Amino acid sequence: MSPDRRLLVPLAVLTLVSLAGEYVCRAFARGANQQQLFAQAAENLVHVPDVLGTWRGTDGEGLAENIQRTLGCRAYLSRMYIDNETGDQVGLLLLAGESGPLVAHTPDICFPSSNFEAEGEPVAEKVRGSDQRESEFYRLSFFKKAVGGQKVQVYYGWRRFDGPWQAPRNPRFALGGEPMLYKLQLSADLAPLADSAGDSSPLHRFLSALLPHIDKQLAAKP
Repeated sequence: MSPDRRLLVPLAVLTLVSLAGEYVCRAFARGANQQQLFAQAAENLVHVPDVLGTWRGTDGEGLAENIQRTLGCRAYLSRMYIDNETGDQVGLLLLAGESGPLVAHTPDICFPSSNFEAEGEPVAEKVRGSDQRESEFYRLSFFKKAVGGQKVQVYYGWRRFDGPWQAPRNPRFALGGEPMLYKLQLSADLAPLADSAGDSSPLHRFLSALLPHIDKQLAAKP
């Protein structure tokens, strides 16, 4: 082997070792940053207000540990909000955790396990908060597979640690690589034959009241 070739071998090994070391350092840095984001997100959820204009919140149902693991959930908030003026009720579930599981488990996958069937396909809907900032959520209705069965409408969307709420066409592609995500899911009962969309929907009205407060709170950074 010529002197030049003998020199190339250790140089190649050194390059590979350097690249491997850089990858490991980046992986550790990303992991540390991710844990920091999870910790801050959990703190942010604690301070989401339970009073939003005419809406008053009470504690909702807790999530079982096995469900939290399946969802990659590191922190969550579950509440039931009631409008003191109209009597409308909206269930809120706000999750913070790993992006992959949070974008994979959508209501059209989870609701059928409770004997509900989706009515059509999810529809992306623009929602403006009282501060006029625009966000986008999916809207989808479900009905209980029984005569005169219960009908439920759901709004859901995702948010990076900072930024607007989104309902992308392909959530896994658009958001699946993020170090963490928030996921917001709202639900409300409807009359068996009713549907509701736009400004008249209790969920739409609640979102308009919620978004300015929740966006301000979730913007807190580590």
